[in-house]
Amino acid sequence: MTTIDNVVQNVKHEFDGDLTKCHLDYERAKQGVEIAEERITDLEESIKAATGYSNLNLPRTTTQTEIDLGEIQIAVKSETRTKRPAYKKAVERMEEHLSGIALLLFQGREISGVYEQGRTAFVEVETLLTSYEIIVAGITSPEVKHTIRYETAGKLKQEGVPDSVKIGDKTDLTEKTAAEYVRLDRLTGSLVSFAKQYEAALEPDTTTKVTP
Repeated sequence: MTTIDNVVQNVKHEFDGDLTKCHLDYERAKQGVEIAEERITDLEESIKAATGYSNLNLPRTTTQTEIDLGEIQIAVKSETRTKRPAYKKAVERMEEHLSGIALLLFQGREISGVYEQGRTAFVEVETLLTSYEIIVAGITSPEVKHTIRYETAGKLKQEGVPDSVKIGDKTDLTEKTAAEYVRLDRLTGSLVSFAKQYEAALEPDTTTKVTP
């Protein structure tokens, strides 16, 4: 939950199975995760930018960038990968392709790998697969993938999960914003764990009881 002071708070109790007592903490956890993850995403964009790599400047090989920010050491692995096309887009292109085949057949054209039997047209599987591969290749594109890892030292390492974290308004990468990033990451893990336990307890017991 965030207050007017822009603070994300941890849950007040550990989950003990009492859904009524823990409901407020559950709501706090769900809201807190949403707010924290939005801020984490913004800070991660700054961390990624520090590598110098983007979709407009792809790394030729897998590269690791080390960022030293006081008690926090961040390592970012940057690599180029092929972005998979959306399934819906590929299907739409395939449907357009088949519609084109139908139109050519209607015009009396002969097409390799396609034959007609009566009023029904058949396309060989190999022809379909080749066409699909060409379509997918035409809508794929390279992109950079960043994987962020961090290690802490000193007082920050000893802090553990915080009771609350104040959301800052700066996104430039500094020791202060890096520390906020680490604390939010720890807090989010705690909130997600609580929410999952609560939701699991909501599910009906499907265990089969065997009576003697």
